[in-house]
Amino acid sequence: MTKQNKICIGILMTALFIQFNATAQQQFVGNWKIAAEQSDFGGLDSTVAAPFWIDIKINDSLVVSRKFKDQKTVREVLFFGAKDLETFANGNTLKKARVNWSEDKKRLLFSWYFEVGGNEWHYSRTEAWSLSENGKILTIDRITILPEKTDKVKAVYIRE
Repeated sequence: MTKQNKICIGILMTALFIQFNATAQQQFVGNWKIAAEQSDFGGLDSTVAAPFWIDIKINDSLVVSRKFKDQKTVREVLFFGAKDLETFANGNTLKKARVNWSEDKKRLLFSWYFEVGGNEWHYSRTEAWSLSENGKILTIDRITILPEKTDKVKAVYIRE
């Protein structure tokens, strides 16, 4: 095998790897509906433990729209690998949010930190989003750490 052939094979393998990762990431895109019977809400009321509907879009950023029962849709835009995005939700709540891909590019990893009323009360939340092998089931493992307790929720969604 010539040096030129080896270089061509290396370039082709790299392109295939990049295409595989892009395809795996795009599998998250779409509308997802909660599968309550497959979820574990950790003793919390299902209407507040997890949104019943999620819409995901991925470009140079991640756009996630969530709808909880009887509430308006909440839309969040995060940039991959960026510093924490700081916003003020509800006027007096500082929210710091971040999203990254796992090292293998198969899971979305979120972290949030909230300060309410100027740090009088605060909590943090992490979520790991993963897809089933066939890409039809989204599982969100969420841990919320509050001053008085820790909540764990496993929300399962079916692609619409």
